[in-house]
Amino acid sequence: MQWFKYIGILVILIWSKQELTATNSVSRASEIELVENEEVELRKNGEWFLFVEDAYAESLTTGKPILANFTGSDWCGWCIRLKNEVFKTDKFLTWAAENVVLLELDFPRKKTMSEELRVQNSSLAQAFQVSGYPTIWVFNLSYSDTENQFKIEALGKTGYVAGGPDNWILSTNAILKKPVITKQATTKPVEPEKEVEDVLPSNKPSEDQVAEQAEEKETLSKKERKKQEKLDKKAAKAKAKAEKKLLSEKENAKKEKIQE
Repeated sequence: MQWFKYIGILVILIWSKQELTATNSVSRASEIELVENEEVELRKNGEWFLFVEDAYAESLTTGKPILANFTGSDWCGWCIRLKNEVFKTDKFLTWAAENVVLLELDFPRKKTMSEELRVQNSSLAQAFQVSGYPTIWVFNLSYSDTENQFKIEALGKTGYVAGGPDNWILSTNAILKKPVITKQATTKPVEPEKEVEDVLPSNKPSEDQVAEQAEEKETLSKKERKKQEKLDKKAAKAKAKAEKKLLSEKENAKKEKIQE
């Protein structure tokens, strides 16, 4: 009967080894999955992409424009207010999921970031001539293999808008309907002092801008004409009043002479 005992021990050992192997396989799979998730998280901050190439790929797939938030996340008061009042709300996140691809371009003072991100963000700030924070640009991207460049089709920009997500979304919806203004930007992140001429928009006004300027001049000339008409009427009234007073003084003077 001893051999039954040895067979039982052998079965238990084999079963234990198989269970340990299966457990190790699950553990390794979990570790791989965790590493992959960490890599994804490093390239995103919540719903916001951190790298423009990732945002471009998502925009290409979905056909949605990119909404880029130039922010100072750990020092800019208005940036923090905008994040808390708008970007963290369910209403904004629902709207963004339906309309845009989110891209965060951060310029922190306290927290550290990779050199790749720092150079990329500085390059894009140069391209869009960002001078203050928060600045939010909405734009489309297309890539030219022959020129090795991204082509930026800028739709418009905004910033902090008081009134919570409703007002902010309302103003940004208006931007999404604006005519496209085309600019050029380099593909790969470059140091801010390099290739500045390639990334800055042309100073030559577009046809839409020329039309707007002409309309403004016409509006201004109308206002000036109305203002001049008011001044002319006022001057005419003053003149008539002065003439009337002078005539009255003359008549009084004649009466005084007659009485004398």
